[in-house]
Amino acid sequence: MCLKHLLAQRGDPALPWEALLVDNASTDATAEVARSAWPTDFQVPLRIVHESALGLSNARWRGFLEACYQVVSFIDDDNWVSPDWLRTAHEVFDRDPELAACGGFNEVAFDGRPPAWFDAYKWSFAVGPQGPSPDTADTNAPSLWGAGLTVRLAAWHGLQQCGFVPLLRDRTGSALSGAGDTELCLALRLAGWRLRYEPRLRLTHFLPSWRLHWSYLRRLHRAFGASTVGTDPYYAALEPIPPKGRAWVRHTWEWQSAVVLKHFVTHPKTLFRLFSRAGEGNPIALSAEGQVGRLRALLKTRGEYNASFVRVRGAAWAARDDSSDREQHRKPARSDGITKVE
Repeated sequence: MCLKHLLAQRGDPALPWEALLVDNASTDATAEVARSAWPTDFQVPLRIVHESALGLSNARWRGFLEACYQVVSFIDDDNWVSPDWLRTAHEVFDRDPELAACGGFNEVAFDGRPPAWFDAYKWSFAVGPQGPSPDTADTNAPSLWGAGLTVRLAAWHGLQQCGFVPLLRDRTGSALSGAGDTELCLALRLAGWRLRYEPRLRLTHFLPSWRLHWSYLRRLHRAFGASTVGTDPYYAALEPIPPKGRAWVRHTWEWQSAVVLKHFVTHPKTLFRLFSRAGEGNPIALSAEGQVGRLRALLKTRGEYNASFVRVRGAAWAARDDSSDREQHRKPARSDGITKVE
């Protein structure tokens, strides 16, 4: 279905684009199935590349490295883009040279009946708007979801050429680790670029029935909590006024660990919900999972957490908003088309 919706793109025939499929260490017939689904006489080629290192971040990085055009859209295998996706993405980036990344409005299609609690937590599944309402003039976004994330390749090249190395890794196999997309967005903001929510960019996120269980959502929120340890340094670096005097202590491993432990002590219901299987749809259970995920990640990064704040704030790629630098980073790729990465 993903490829079918890419084939249905309509827009300016003179605007070149490509479909780039990253075969991420698959053990099935992914490449063969994709080739059979893509007509050989279609005006846009399907290019298949292989990435042997398993993981969503590795697949996206391979897509960046292989892309031929200046705008890259990450379309997951369960994403169905609207017919005007290509045209809208090109227009948005063409009109704003300071824009690094854009995300749209994600609708949902269910495999079966959704649970009663879904609407309250749909954002956990990358569903809904990613910014202010469409009638609001301010469409700036602090971060964007990976599903449908569209990035200016020059912005990514700028990070890479200045030594950017992510702290986080997105999902690998069955593990629900994540926030690689959030980290990329925060790094782009630190580098001086802008992010945008564009509600005209629409895709449908297909959710199979196995992802609509409360136990899955709890696991997901535990992973969300763990990922905050990796995004903490970016949010701290984005603060308009750096902490002075003793205020810096709140950015230390010791302080943050104490905050989580204090939360469990002062909120006993959180601990109860953590070990209780009852109360499906209760937000306290999700809060507990998030806190546990964060505490476990803090314990794993005890020797690295404090250093990560220094590393991010002093990175060579941070606060590089000079226009001549950006123009230089645009050169590696062609500027007249869009790469679709699936």
